[in-house]
Amino acid sequence: MYMKKKIIFSTAFAALMMLASCGTVSNTTPTTETTQTYEVNPVEVKSEVLNIKDALSLFDNKDLAPELAKKYGYKLEKDVNIHNLDNYKTMLYKNCLLGKKSKAGNYADLPKPQKKGVSSYIGITTSTVEVGVFNDKAYQSLIDQIKQAGFQLTQDGNEQEYNNGKYSLNCYAPGRRVIIQKAL
Repeated sequence: MYMKKKIIFSTAFAALMMLASCGTVSNTTPTTETTQTYEVNPVEVKSEVLNIKDALSLFDNKDLAPELAKKYGYKLEKDVNIHNLDNYKTMLYKNCLLGKKSKAGNYADLPKPQKKGVSSYIGITTSTVEVGVFNDKAYQSLIDQIKQAGFQLTQDGNEQEYNNGKYSLNCYAPGRRVIIQKAL
């Protein structure tokens, strides 16, 4: 009997509290719509890795490869065919080792980073320029340079695509690669 009274009293008290809260007045202030603005912070470009501006120049004029290799300290290798990936007309690499070369003349994989310095490579084909780095900070610097250069994100996902009407840059975060090609 005591439990039954306790349950009835608790239910009545909860109902009374709900009714009492319905009549309260709350003061509100009108809200104004605000638009979000984004500030583009200048990116500190590291001279150890080819910057996006020079990569775009290299895309337009593949003959700049020896000059840029010297400027940034890259080693240059001609006709690098990576098994099941791509056939690069020219490969620039820094603080990396090229993969094992098979008897057929193909390389087993993309360049592998060494422990010293910022490792990166630039693969040049007839229709693309691929910039690959091996650490997140260098990759994020490339992405920030792309945004700072006025490229717009046109496709988001596993591979992000940035476009400015002339160039299309596909950024693959898991592989830390940026592939430059003509915009469609």
